[in-house]
Parts: sequence; C-alpha cells; structure tokens
Amino acid sequence: MAAEVGLAAFSSIVSEGVKSLFKPIIRQISYVFKYQSYIDGLKDQVKQLEHKRERVEIPVHQATQQGDEIYKDVADWLNSVKEFTQGAAKSITDDEDRAKKFCFKGSCPNLISRYKLSRQAAKAAEAAASLVGKGNFSNVSHRPTPKLAEHIQVKDFEAFDSRMKVFQDVMEALRDDKLNIIGVHGMGGVGKTTIVKQVAKQVMEENLFDKVVMAEVTQTPDHHKIQNKLAFDLGMEFGLNENEFQRAERLHERLKKEKQLLIILDNIWTKLELDKFGIPTGDVAEKDRKDDQRRCTIILTSRKQDLLRIDMNSQKNFQIDALPPKEALQLFEEIVGDSTKISAFQSTANEIVERCGGLPVALSTVANALKTKELDFWKDALNQLRRSDAREIHGMQANVYTSIKLSYDFLESEEAKSLFRLCGLYSEGYVIQVSNLLRYGVGWRLFENVYTSEEARSRVHRLIDNLKSSCLLLDGDAKDEVKMHD
Repeated sequence: MAAEVGLAAFSSIVSEGVKSLFKPIIRQISYVFKYQSYIDGLKDQVKQLEHKRERVEIPVHQATQQGDEIYKDVADWLNSVKEFTQGAAKSITDDEDRAKKFCFKGSCPNLISRYKLSRQAAKAAEAAASLVGKGNFSNVSHRPTPKLAEHIQVKDFEAFDSRMKVFQDVMEALRDDKLNIIGVHGMGGVGKTTIVKQVAKQVMEENLFDKVVMAEVTQTPDHHKIQNKLAFDLGMEFGLNENEFQRAERLHERLKKEKQLLIILDNIWTKLELDKFGIPTGDVAEKDRKDDQRRCTIILTSRKQDLLRIDMNSQKNFQIDALPPKEALQLFEEIVGDSTKISAFQSTANEIVERCGGLPVALSTVANALKTKELDFWKDALNQLRRSDAREIHGMQANVYTSIKLSYDFLESEEAKSLFRLCGLYSEGYVIQVSNLLRYGVGWRLFENVYTSEEARSRVHRLIDNLKSSCLLLDGDAKDEVKMHD
C-alpha cells in the first residue's frame, strides 16, 4: 500500500514536471498558430488604454484652463501612453499585413513573421494593461503655489539715494532675527508701497525668507478680503461657509508651518488686532516657535508713526521723506524726456516740480500728463496748479489731489474720463476686475461705435492703458485687475 501511494506521488511530480517543461514550448508554438488571438488581445488593450487616457485628459484640460498645475505623475503617465500608442503598439498593428502575406506562391503563411509579431503583441498587451492599471488618479491637478516675487509689480522704484538708504535699512532690519515688527511710515504718495514691494522682491531673490505674503489694509479694513489675500499667497483656500474666526484659526495653523515667514501689511490707518486675522504675534508667536530657526517677521506701512510705534509695537521704524529737489527734478525729467533741456521749458518745469512737493505720485502723474506736450500746455498746467482749490481730502495730500485732478482734466478722451469715474465708485483699496468695468461700461453705454463684445473688450483695455500711463490707475494683484490710488 505504501508503495502504491509513493508511486502515485512520484507520478504526480513527474506529470507536473513534464507540464512545466513543455509549457514554454507550447507558448512558443502558440505564437504561430494563435497569432490572431495575440493581435486581437493587443488591440483590445490599446482600446481600453485610449478610453482611460480620454477619462484622464478631460479633467487635465479643464484644470489647465483654470490655471491649475498638473501633477507630475499624471503628466508622465500621459506621455507614456502617447509614446506607447504612437510607438510600439502602432508599429505592431501596422506590421500585421506583413504577417498575413504568404511565403511561397500563396501555399503557406509566413510563419516567421507571425511568430515575431505575436511575441511582440503579447509583450505590448502586457505593457498596455500595466498602463491601464496605473491610470487611476483621484486628482490630476492642484492650485499652483503663488510666488509673490512673480506677480508683484514695482514699476516706480527709482534707485535715488534717499530711497536706497531706506531700502537698505529695511533689508538690514530684516536680517536681524531679534526684530519681529518693522514699521515704514511717511505721508501719502511718498512711495511706501513701492519701497516695501521692492523689499519683498529682494527678499525672495536672496531667499532671506521661505515665504513672503502681502495684503493691503486700507482705511476700512475688510477682514475677509485681507485673509483671502494672505491665503492666496500661501496657496490655500477657505471654505464658503467658514466665518472670520474659523478662517483666522486655519490661517494661524498654516502660518505656523512656515519656518521663515515675512508678512507685509500695507497702508494701515488704525490699530489692528493681528490675531483676529490669524497672524501670530507677541507671546503667541513665541509659544509657536519650536526652535531657534522659526521666525515670523511683519512689516507695517502707515502714514502715522505713532500708530506703528505705540499701537502696533513696532520695534524699529523707518521714515520715507519727500524727494529732495534734485531727485524730484530728475524723476520728472526721466518721464517727460528732453523737453526740460530746452531753456524755454526750464523755469516752468522747475516750478511744476516744486508744486508737486517731492511726492513721487504727484510728480509721475503730472509728468505723464505733460509728456510730448507743447510749452503752452505746460504753462496752462502750471496755472491750474497755482490756482487749484487744493483743499486736502481726508488722508490725501493736497498736491497729490491737485496732480491727479490735473491729469484727469488733461485726458483727451471722454470715454477715459467716464471709465475713471466708474473706477472711483469702488471703495479705497478695492481690487477692480477689468471684466466688471467691461460689463458696466457696456451696460451704461460709455463706449461709442462699439458693436461686438470683442470690440468692447479692446476698447476697455485701451482706455485702461491710457489711464495707467497717466498714473490715474494702478496695476492690481493679478493681470486683469486694477486699483485706484489710496
């Protein structure tokens, strides 16, 4: 009995051994006689792969249209699919006709070609199946992490001695890790925003901080708007139903994750409770630090030194003064060109510059209005500056108001004036969408001889360029946004 059992076991082992021995041989033979099955198998896998690629390409296209970034593994997968379908798979299916040809007067099939092609088809089908399996993505894209240095625009920074001194002092203060709050103050139109924007660009270029975020505060702080701007610079989003306190908590947690963080809050008018925005300060900031490498530094700009020093507890403050006469004239000359070199223009130019009070905003606005104009135009402008009822608007220097009014009066296009008045309906510091100006401008029939949406869009962009060149409008935070002077 034991002998029979042993013999049966031995026979089973021999049988399995024989099967395993002949399996490769059978597979090789099948390449010849099951040729069509391998080709059809490949075609089926390629079809499945193309369907999977289509399901991935649709959300990829939608994400690209929204400006999102595609994950690298998704892009690599799509490239691999493209190379496969246009390379190996196409080559095999194109060679199918060759394998169907007969070897001698139509008496027998071309067995060698069938064998080679079947082997290739089998391997290609496996590769296609593998690609199909790898094409399951829960998400194909993500919002790009904004880099402040890329979208920040510093068109008006001039490397005058008076400006470079403040710029270098602020940069030096940022290198001092004992300073957490730094203040920059000066009258309206003196160039505070321009200086801190240039500082932000320099910080990013030197990698002095890992992350730089910036928001404008204005006279009437909008917590949601400020939080949204900070979140945007950090690459995060808030939920639609999150209230101010929930946003602050989330923002606080996100800010803690940055090792070296610079926050710039521009144009503050009253005391701010930074923790309500989600910005860690004082004891809270110290408690959040886990090691000596953690650092959160804040730059504040304001027209009021005492607000920075007393209410906001800034540890170091830097004042930006009006441009001295020589630098003011130099800025004016750079904009108007060679006209000031003509003796007849010089005395008029000197008085115009003097009446601008050394304020870059006033100088730029008036200079752009006078560029390419004749002497009589300059004299008329000077008379208006002399006689202007420049009562100071709250928060605005009289000469800044006068220069903006002069530039507005000198606009040759009534449509440009209408568009500027439309912008004036927005509150201070509000980011104005160009698309809204287009919609309201068309609705209120501000544009003449415009019959299509494309014509209206072109007209709006031309008028905006006109207002920007006259220094009546400023660039916004994004490409299709503008702002008014504060």
